Amino acid sequence: MQKSIGRFLISVVCIAAILVTGCTNSGSNPVAVTTPSPATTAEVVVSTLPIIATSNSQISPNVSAASQSTPDTSVSSTVVSKSENSKTILNESFSLITGDKKSAKIYSFNELGLEFLKPNDTFIISVDSGKPINILVTDANGRGNYEGVSTKWEKQPLSKTTNTKLYGWSYPGIWTELKADEVFHEDLLLKIERAGSYYLIFDPQNIVESVSELGISQITYNNFNVHVRINQVLNPQFLDNLPKSPYFIDNKFAVYSGYRDGYKEYPLEDYGLNYLNAGDTYKLSIDSEKPVNVFVLNIKEEMQFDTITPVWEMQAEKGNKGSEYGYTYSGISPLVKEDKVTKKDITFTVKTSGKYFVIIDQRFADPYAKTLSYFKGDIKLSKI
Repeated sequence: MQKSIGRFLISVVCIAAILVTGCTNSGSNPVAVTTPSPATTAEVVVSTLPIIATSNSQISPNVSAASQSTPDTSVSSTVVSKSENSKTILNESFSLITGDKKSAKIYSFNELGLEFLKPNDTFIISVDSGKPINILVTDANGRGNYEGVSTKWEKQPLSKTTNTKLYGWSYPGIWTELKADEVFHEDLLLKIERAGSYYLIFDPQNIVESVSELGISQITYNNFNVHVRINQVLNPQFLDNLPKSPYFIDNKFAVYSGYRDGYKEYPLEDYGLNYLNAGDTYKLSIDSEKPVNVFVLNIKEEMQFDTITPVWEMQAEKGNKGSEYGYTYSGISPLVKEDKVTKKDITFTVKTSGKYFVIIDQRFADPYAKTLSYFKGDIKLSKI
């Protein structure tokens, strides 16, 4: 009897040992409910740069992730910044000579590492020049014809979106993918429309400056420096191409101080203001080295403006001001007209809905000066 009881107890102990061993040595560990510590959680990367999500992994091969995707946390897009979507292909300063075609600086995109440009290839050309220059992007034929071309100052369709004929420099016989006149400080957007090999020309030949002594005018040739930076936009469909501004117009212009036909014109349609509505209020800010006449005109008055010969005479009283001398532009009643502005904030309210233009008329900026050259100005337009 005692032996039977002993065998029974031994059997129970063995069975218990087997059960304990099976539980502790099974293929799956026991589940423990714990609170993850900061060291075990996925890191969150926060960037102060503007970002955009895209599934194209070729945008930036250097984009880093804090942790790899897990079955429970999948990443379906790549985060890139604006700086990661551009590649600098030129960053250089050089010297030019005013009025001297032979001093022009010419680059081939081939020497910048891009032998053949394709449609939709996009670049930002940033220019900071001591004096205004003309910029051309042309093909091999245009490059070949450049030395022999005679430029002409005339009206031409230079507007970005409208058929407005603006004053500028024509280069007969030269096809251009991009042409910008009298650039002083500006970011230019170049978007290729047809495939080919391209050249970039920085042309100083039209900077005609002169000095008068004893009634004799003599052209002067002066050295000046230009800094150029070209960024290739790697994926323009994902990011804004140009820096955003709080202003509709934010432009540093350069205009000639001597009298010549033509004026600086800004079709508001080019700047996203296709139609100004009655009652809308705007602020136009001008900061100019020499006095300019400033206008806001509707489309009918803009078409008449080029036919008007201004007259310097006594003006009618304006507001609480008495009569004073100014320029009379007969035949138009501008929404805004300010004479001899150097620095001023002009607030105006649209009376009649329609298309409008801002005009900076510099033709009478310095009529008695002995030295004729370019001067700088700044224009900003915002909505209040």
